[in-house]
Amino acid sequence: MPEKLPLLSVVVPVYKVEKYINQCVDSILNQTYKNIEIILVDDGSPDNCPKICDEYAKKDSRIKVIHQKNSGVVVATMVGTQAARGEYLAFVDSDDYIETNMYEKLVETIVRNDADMVKCGYMQGDSAKQPCKNETIICGEKNLVKYIGGAISQGALFMVQVRWNMITKTEIVKNNLKYWDKDLKQGEDIVQVFPIMLDCKKIVLLPDCLYHYQRNQDSITMSYDEDNFDADIKIIADIKIIAGTKEKLLLYKKYIQVYEKSLHLGLLSYIGKADYSIRQKAERIRGLHRRMTRVRFRPKRFLLRQRLRIISVLLWLHMYKTIARLSTKNANKRLSKLSYRQD
Repeated sequence: MPEKLPLLSVVVPVYKVEKYINQCVDSILNQTYKNIEIILVDDGSPDNCPKICDEYAKKDSRIKVIHQKNSGVVVATMVGTQAARGEYLAFVDSDDYIETNMYEKLVETIVRNDADMVKCGYMQGDSAKQPCKNETIICGEKNLVKYIGGAISQGALFMVQVRWNMITKTEIVKNNLKYWDKDLKQGEDIVQVFPIMLDCKKIVLLPDCLYHYQRNQDSITMSYDEDNFDADIKIIADIKIIAGTKEKLLLYKKYIQVYEKSLHLGLLSYIGKADYSIRQKAERIRGLHRRMTRVRFRPKRFLLRQRLRIISVLLWLHMYKTIARLSTKNANKRLSKLSYRQD
């Protein structure tokens, strides 16, 4: 670690987290790494969060508070990023908290390796989520594409592309603000982090679980339904635009296609288990079938699990297309009989 410690900016979007905000901010203030600035962005929170943020700013000069009308988490993190003065940048969700040595560990690692990004593991309740078993350095286009693309195709985007378990060079983040989708209400992390990762030349993964991720069991991220599917489709569209703009779409195209098929399978499973009539299920599956891209099945290019997923999708579609066709045929027969009786 150099004698002059680099400044780390920590952006915290705040909205309706009165129950958690103190634990969150205290965990940042108590960091063993002291050269930090904390930017609390009050996103028009209707509870006591604005007052609590202002009280923290009076107690510690490292804290800066920005008040704005409610605009969503993407805009809040964007505003905080624009205000950041540090060489490195980090994000913490205001209902989470971090270990006291998190930023000391991450800053030391990013400086020692001259890396663009460092990511660590996290705790979700008592469950540890580790990105690796040992410190791992990912560099070179081939390895970076394999790491990022593998996360996309295997549905591990949440593990890889969340904004809160990492620190990054601030310059890279600011250069990619133009890609952030302000309309996304869920899964916005993916569209925020994906373009940043595409600009990274070296990423370091740490096995240490230093971030505590807390999520209400009733959260929209805990279940999958048709609204989630529409949001995921929007995320895929954003990813394609970002990769295309950066002239890297061909590198990630096959991974994105597998991710699309996995999403379709997730929605098929939801529809199959939902409390719909057979006809309603058939209609939804038929609508999903129209939205599916054509599957080009190359067995050697897919893992066994991915091949089985695609086969399952095709079987589901065939079955429900048959049900839909029979249901429509029977309905037409009943309608014809009814019309005959009326005549």
